[in-house]
Amino acid sequence: MRWTALETDVVDLEAFIAINRARNWDEFRQALTLYGGPPQNFAYADTAGHIGHHTAGRIPLRKTGDGSVPYDGTTDDGDWVRFIPFEELPHVLDPVSGIIIAANNRIVGDDYPHHITHNWRVPYRARRIHNLLKAREKLTIADFFAIQGDTYSYPDAIFAAEVVRIGQPLAKESNEWRELVDALTGWDGYSNSESTVLPIITQMRATFRRHILESVLGTELEKLFEWRNEATFIDRLIVERPSDWLPDGFTSYESLILECYRETRASLAERLGADSEKWTWGRLEPVRFPHPLERLESIGSSFAINAFPQNTGGSMPTVNAGARVSLRFVADLSDWAMTRVCLPLGESGELSSPHRDDQFSEWRNVTARALPFDDDDIAKVCRNVLVIKPSAS
Repeated sequence: MRWTALETDVVDLEAFIAINRARNWDEFRQALTLYGGPPQNFAYADTAGHIGHHTAGRIPLRKTGDGSVPYDGTTDDGDWVRFIPFEELPHVLDPVSGIIIAANNRIVGDDYPHHITHNWRVPYRARRIHNLLKAREKLTIADFFAIQGDTYSYPDAIFAAEVVRIGQPLAKESNEWRELVDALTGWDGYSNSESTVLPIITQMRATFRRHILESVLGTELEKLFEWRNEATFIDRLIVERPSDWLPDGFTSYESLILECYRETRASLAERLGADSEKWTWGRLEPVRFPHPLERLESIGSSFAINAFPQNTGGSMPTVNAGARVSLRFVADLSDWAMTRVCLPLGESGELSSPHRDDQFSEWRNVTARALPFDDDDIAKVCRNVLVIKPSAS
């Protein structure tokens, strides 16, 4: 077995120092040639108005195949031959569209000559970001934070719309279908903590997926199955409803959907109580920030942050609003003083630190404080100075 992270000639500190000192696109690219860690997407922008994107890192090319499944170890068929040359890694400078989006989505076309992965994330986030960026000719810092806090859920909106379309003619003859259609009709596709639609639709979609995959893989393998782009497959099934994917035991997709609704109601009643008016998204999926030291019996509870109702989520992560978001950052290259940044809780994990959770409200409300750059601006907001001195020994 071989892994790029264990290559002894990789020193990424040098690469990041060079990135921080780059003054233009050429120097930025030169700095990236030093980077040998796990492949990453690097975004570029400068005060001259240029924008760019470059993948960097070592991606091996093999004698045969692409490494997505194990090889016969008695042959050298899976041996690495070389890495994708840096010049051939995906990159772009100043695209005609004026927009660059890297949201774990596929970034190369079918004509790209090298294999990167079969497991791209679904394109929902990239599509949503693109649509919001194109909605206005000029965008402000507030617009970018609105994009980062956007909670529209494509997969849930698609699933809900199809269920309503399928169910409307059936609702005339069935109380269950009428109840389901009435619950979903008019939903705008956005998640929020008070939504009573999102708990129903996310659970129905998950149940729909389970029935489909159990019929093909069996119960045990269904629990283990993961494919990052599977959501688009579920979209296709609910929209096209191909007969060859209808699970065993169901005579139609209508009967499958109705069974998913019945199981969803039973599950929500068990988890949230019998009163369906209290089946809100905030109660079903509250936000938590787990800490690894929570597991300690004596002091673990001190590290826990109380769960709270969330506005974000759904069947897939929203643009940049979920609990796993590590950072929100908006830079204004025409005025560095307008740059804004916030962390989900704060910059410290120390219990006694005032910076443990002093950015929590900004994260929750999708706002952020200014990040001073000039010496005078830094001096105005400075409260403490940390001086680190080398040991005399």
